[in-house]
Amino acid sequence: MTLYFFGKLSNGYSQYPFDFTSDVLDKLISNAKAPTQIITHRSNNLMYYSYIRKLEGNKYIGICCLWNDRYTEKISELFKLFENVFERFVEKGSVVFMTDKGNYDSSLTNFNTKTEDINDVFNHIKYKLDKLYSGARSLPPIEYSISKDSQQSYSIEDDISTIVKATYTYGYTYIYKDEDYDSVEMKRMSNVVAVVNAKNEQLIEQNNQLKKQIEEVNAKKKQYKYVAMLIVAIIACAIGIYYLNYNLSFTQTSLDNANNEISQKNIKINQKNDTIALLKSTISDKERKCERLEEERDRFEEQANRAFSIYPFIVSNLSISSDKVSFDYYANEEKEIEITLVATNTYHSEVISNSHKLTFNKGTGYKYLYFNRRLDNNDYYYVCILYDGRVIAGKRW
Repeated sequence: MTLYFFGKLSNGYSQYPFDFTSDVLDKLISNAKAPTQIITHRSNNLMYYSYIRKLEGNKYIGICCLWNDRYTEKISELFKLFENVFERFVEKGSVVFMTDKGNYDSSLTNFNTKTEDINDVFNHIKYKLDKLYSGARSLPPIEYSISKDSQQSYSIEDDISTIVKATYTYGYTYIYKDEDYDSVEMKRMSNVVAVVNAKNEQLIEQNNQLKKQIEEVNAKKKQYKYVAMLIVAIIACAIGIYYLNYNLSFTQTSLDNANNEISQKNIKINQKNDTIALLKSTISDKERKCERLEEERDRFEEQANRAFSIYPFIVSNLSISSDKVSFDYYANEEKEIEITLVATNTYHSEVISNSHKLTFNKGTGYKYLYFNRRLDNNDYYYVCILYDGRVIAGKRW
């Protein structure tokens, strides 16, 4: 399994690492149309799983996972994994970044200058990709009746079994996702950035208008001076000075009010910038917490699978009376099972045993088993539930 990072940047196509796959990946970028999609391509025994995302300015970036003689049935899980990789690149900001309008863009001309950051993200997801690869199936033989350049298009909402079959049957399979390709936190952050940017532009426009008004007022002040001089020359000096002082006082008040309003707008801009920084920090903390929870869930599922490979169900609570045993259980599938109920009285060397055939439903449930005769309340017994000779649960009574 090999990972590739590729895309169409401002200077054209770029790929890391660069090898024989460049012709295929360049073609996938050229055929990308939607904001986000997975494009699969089968070439003999090689399967290309490529996730392509549209950026601003008709740019695209993609992540490709190349498998040899394997295909996956977990297309939705692969989609989610690729989206998480894209969000991690956005979080780093060196390869892909969020614009002040809440969109995505890249300022790179090629990926060779950011190989360390790319490898860092790839190493972060390697464990999950290896797990997905280990559960993949072997590729079936090629259907030579179908052209190697044949194409099929689907939505991620279509029947998954049909999509999976198309990926290894046709040359190219396009899987589109029209919505929910960003996490809730990424959408919220994008919306906040867009709103703040719009408000910033509005404040800047208001600021420019206020500056223009100040310039007009200053121009009027000059005119008032010349008018005052003319009035002084024509009319009495005292009257001219009185009106000049009045107009200057009014102008100064307008300037003070305008400067105060500009100051308030700048304070609001700084507060919005602080809010953006806090949101980015909160998003990073929540993503790390989600990753830890996913790892704990994977470990729990692995332990549960090992247990169910030996026992058909797990007993969570066991109660015993003189005539029956009742218990709560959890099963990972619906199944009819024959189990044995055994009560042993070691003091009198007495064994009470009988078999029961029960149907266990998938998930949690409740069952009870009757002894073939009542137990003596004055004696002690070791009561066990057996399956295939192994003890599933037991208790002293």
